[in-house]
Amino acid sequence: MPISHRLALVSALWMLAPIASAGAQGIALPREAQIGPRPFYLVDKMKDGPLKTELSQCTGPFRKTDFSFGHRGAAPILQRPAWAQA
Repeated sequence: MPISHRLALVSALWMLAPIASAGAQGIALPREAQIGPRPFYLVDKMKDGPLKTELSQCTGPFRKTDFSFGHRGAAPILQRPAWAQA
């Protein structure tokens, strides 16, 4: 693809970004926190012991807070570690 076409494509995407962002503002967010299956999968794979017993009792309901873990890259996209996917 020629550079001029790439530049035009990137420019068009930059112009559409605010429109897409504004449209996302109207989406209703769930009231309860949704954590997905990964934490339960990881606890299930732990060795038996007091920590696994305690974590197994955390079944919800979960609530949303302002606390957040930062992350790098796309690791949250994975539901399970790559070595466990077969």
